[in-house]
Amino acid sequence: MAFLSENMGIKGLLQYMDDYKAAILYCIADGAYSNVTMDNRAELLISYNLKVIEDCCPNHYLVRINKSMLINVNCIQMIDYYWYVIVLDCGGMFGIHDRYIFKLKACLRNNGFIILPK
Repeated sequence: MAFLSENMGIKGLLQYMDDYKAAILYCIADGAYSNVTMDNRAELLISYNLKVIEDCCPNHYLVRINKSMLINVNCIQMIDYYWYVIVLDCGGMFGIHDRYIFKLKACLRNNGFIILPK
């Protein structure tokens, strides 16, 4: 796991994304830190919480699905609204808290996804 030092912070993350042409798959909270998994399978530990990442990376299609996780909506393979589970292209399966369902659906609609009824 790579570690981006505090002085690099969000700018370091965005620079990494530009340098390696990598996109964020998902971010998992780890106290005051965040574990960021990229689509090139790199895992980065940054010294900021998810709220900072969410606020600084709005154009990267990140949306919160529960208290401790952000995902990239472009990496969604399937959403099961009955069990509140989301499956990503990388094979990861994560639970969605019902509090974030409406925000997730709004983000999907805003990015041109079609949502089918149950």
